[in-house]
Amino acid sequence: MSDFTEKKKHFRDEDGRVITSPKNFLTNPPKKGKVTKKTTFEPFPAFVADDYSYPKTLHKKDVEEHHEKLKKVSDKAFS
Repeated sequence: MSDFTEKKKHFRDEDGRVITSPKNFLTNPPKKGKVTKKTTFEPFPAFVADDYSYPKTLHKKDVEEHHEKLKKVSDKAFS
């Protein structure tokens, strides 16, 4: 008994003409007409400046909040 049996494929019919098979997958043609959001990519975003001193500003805000909390605690009696 053999493990593999080779099947002979026939690509031509009795008249000798080539038999074509259906397409493997279908594609849409490129869109035509007016250019809108659905036919192109969005434009490149505008430049937005970065605040490079933001870490310093954030640290300053945290320190001020900390000092405010210390003032509130120092007003209370020791417990």
